[in-house]
Amino acid sequence: MIYIFTLLLTLLFVYMYDIKGRVKDSNLSYCFLLAVAIIIAGCRYVIGGDTVRYMRFFEIYPTLRESSDFFSYLLYDPLWMILNSSIKTVCNDFTFFQFIHAIIVNVILFLFFQKQTKYKFTAVFSYFVFSYLYFNMEILREILAVLCFLYCLSFYEKKKWSVYYLIAVLAFFFHSSAIVIFFFPFFRNIKFTILRTLSLVTFGVIVFLFLSPFLEILALNPIMRSKLEIYEGMELNIVGKIAYFIQYVIIPLLMIYINDNRMKKRNPKFEMFYLIYFFITSITFVNMALGIRFMNYLTPLLLVFYTEFIYNVFSSPFFKKLRGWAFVFIVFIPLFFTFGQYFKDTSEVMKDTRYYFLWYPYTNVFEKEETEQKIIINKRERYVDDLMDASVSSLDKK
Repeated sequence: MIYIFTLLLTLLFVYMYDIKGRVKDSNLSYCFLLAVAIIIAGCRYVIGGDTVRYMRFFEIYPTLRESSDFFSYLLYDPLWMILNSSIKTVCNDFTFFQFIHAIIVNVILFLFFQKQTKYKFTAVFSYFVFSYLYFNMEILREILAVLCFLYCLSFYEKKKWSVYYLIAVLAFFFHSSAIVIFFFPFFRNIKFTILRTLSLVTFGVIVFLFLSPFLEILALNPIMRSKLEIYEGMELNIVGKIAYFIQYVIIPLLMIYINDNRMKKRNPKFEMFYLIYFFITSITFVNMALGIRFMNYLTPLLLVFYTEFIYNVFSSPFFKKLRGWAFVFIVFIPLFFTFGQYFKDTSEVMKDTRYYFLWYPYTNVFEKEETEQKIIINKRERYVDDLMDASVSSLDKK
């Protein structure tokens, strides 16, 4: 119920402030949404598959006082270890850690949306629908690296490469997937064209097919390496790759063409990352696990672009007679596919469950000892373990 309340409240604010243009109390409402986002993520208990794993890791991580144990862990994602150990030194409770984590993640993302678009409530609504659960309850390590990248965007735009790469190193020390942002500047001065993009995707797929055996060297952390082995079961068949090509190459190219050429709404901030997006897409064709990981760094920018594109379309005279169809294609279909993923049947993992059981029903730290919540919590922990075991079993059969 708390998820529905948050979405409905955000939609109300979208209507009041982004659509109707009301200014009064806008910042107050935005801060209230931020507080809601922090509280939901910070007060959760055993919600999110990766959260369950990180709860267990937190129990064995050393504090800063346990220097011998601490340095034995420091080799892997050192800034993540320092953050965990520092917080554990202050308060040895994972709830305290996830609350601090929720504050960091949501404050920075909300500030990012506020800076990047005047339709900040719509951007937040897109964030809640497409990325909130994933960013706050799954990729706890990698999202910190993503936030480092968002911070150095201004240095990227100004070509201040020394500062950019310094922050990129910090991002890498949070999560080794940040290696990809070291290559972003190489695309900085390449002019975007549709033909060049299709050529890049084709070339990228061919190159990464040859490099595929070496890509796993990027999984320097043993946790990430085990996750990539599980994700190998996600690789697409030929029909899936065609569908993926349409969804993540053809449709984005169409959106870019409409936005930049038909509506004349070209934005240099987005244009700098067009080719990078398609470069990462080409990786995903070969190694979906790494491609998805790398795409996380662009997701906040994609949410802003998606937000701006919606308002550009509905305010454009060119689409005046096609707004019904435009709504279906740019609003309804993405929502349909997103919620379709949430409702995927997982009965083969645990009887009478769907994928959303990772996050729903919402269980919180204040009622974790109540009988009804304890039943849900215990079942969810078994579900997470069974989900991981099922993924490993599918690999063993290959």
